[in-house]
Amino acid sequence: MRRRLRSLVTAVVAASIAATGCTSGGSTSPGPALSEAEAVSAYGYGPIKDPDTTYHPDVVALPDGPRAIRGVSADRMVWILDGGAKGVADLARGKVLFASSDALGRVLRMERRGANVAVTLAPVALTEVVSEAHLSLDQRVGLDALEFREVPDLPGAILDTPTDTLNSKQTATGAAAHAVAGARRSRIELVADRSLVQAADAVERSKKVGNWMLTAFRGPETIGIRGERTAGGGGLKVNFEAHVEARELRVKADVPITRGVVGTSHFQVDGITGLAVSISAGAGNGLSDNRSVKLELPVTLTQRVIIGGLPATLTQKLKFLLRTAFTAKNGNLSASASWALDGPLGFDGTTLTTPTMTERDSLIESIAGVSVGVNGLVYGVAFEFGLLVGLPVAGAGPVASFITSIGITNGSDLGIVKCRQSSLTSNLTGGVGLSVYDPVKQALKRLWGIDVPAQKTLITKTILQESWYDPKIVACRP
Repeated sequence: MRRRLRSLVTAVVAASIAATGCTSGGSTSPGPALSEAEAVSAYGYGPIKDPDTTYHPDVVALPDGPRAIRGVSADRMVWILDGGAKGVADLARGKVLFASSDALGRVLRMERRGANVAVTLAPVALTEVVSEAHLSLDQRVGLDALEFREVPDLPGAILDTPTDTLNSKQTATGAAAHAVAGARRSRIELVADRSLVQAADAVERSKKVGNWMLTAFRGPETIGIRGERTAGGGGLKVNFEAHVEARELRVKADVPITRGVVGTSHFQVDGITGLAVSISAGAGNGLSDNRSVKLELPVTLTQRVIIGGLPATLTQKLKFLLRTAFTAKNGNLSASASWALDGPLGFDGTTLTTPTMTERDSLIESIAGVSVGVNGLVYGVAFEFGLLVGLPVAGAGPVASFITSIGITNGSDLGIVKCRQSSLTSNLTGGVGLSVYDPVKQALKRLWGIDVPAQKTLITKTILQESWYDPKIVACRP
């Protein structure tokens, strides 16, 4: 059965590669050999011999490490290796290639290309790489040391789709929890709220995906995401931003692996001191402009590290969710708020460590907008911190995600009383396992028949859950 599955996977992968091609930095030609410093910068540290770390027998660790790499596909799944490099001849379908912290995965296909070999990789869990290891880290992370890393070709990184239309009664009673259909012209002009960003000192990386311009940024004490949706000059228009504040950021990890089993693990991120969010949206055509949006920014903030003899990458990924419910033409809606956080976030075995969260700038008081109808939206953002080894799109290791969603509803300006409603839910999720971009997970399942395992010790805890309404009358109560 296993051989038949691998044969099926190989056939589909071959068809996929034939259809999409393999690129190396945007080119189909392999690049030249890199110096050791250049190779480490591009692909991460190579395998390191450590007496306390035992690899599985089917792991092929290349002695030349990242210097054996000649290129990588834009989706970071196909790696081109120097065919003459030591250890490459030992590779075969089903084995695990370990060339660097980025080029680490199970071989699905190998194809000779002149003097080089193109190797297609699938994600692997930590226990598929090492049978004995103690991955321990206690390191301060300077935000200025974090580097931007982009996955140029991440298909499906953003889902921006119309949803079912709601009737006016449904919208009035629960607008912030739903969305409606279409995308056409909009005459609403929006100005992004930049007041929350230390723009003068920020370093950022932007990418255009569909109708969205997405930006990851870091400042002296901030890490965040910013986005703008223009829809080609029409339809729904959105500006949003979310960032966490950090002072003396420190990451601690302890992951023991014995006889191929992950033991009681610990992962903690300390120094996150605040969260700030802002959003403004407008719909020129009302109902027909509403959208449901889910995106993962294909840019991460990273830092290379060594843990227990195993090269790894500290990563910070960003995700965003939006659902709108505009009921009238030329309606617009905006809100912004911030919260102070005190204490580390992470997990200690099966117990999550959550910070306290206190409102600084009121969400309900910030809601503004003008419309003849009731408007609402749901806005969610996730900051995922990980200590990972493996493919850039599918790393294995401890992960902690700080997830916050807000809902806002603004009443009609034609009503006797204009009601405002808002809600907030913040959760922390932690575990050890694979952190995989959703589009990659879906492609592995749909095209290759591979199920990506979830985090082995996934646990979730609510940090804060509150709701507000204004004015304080029965008619405005949710």
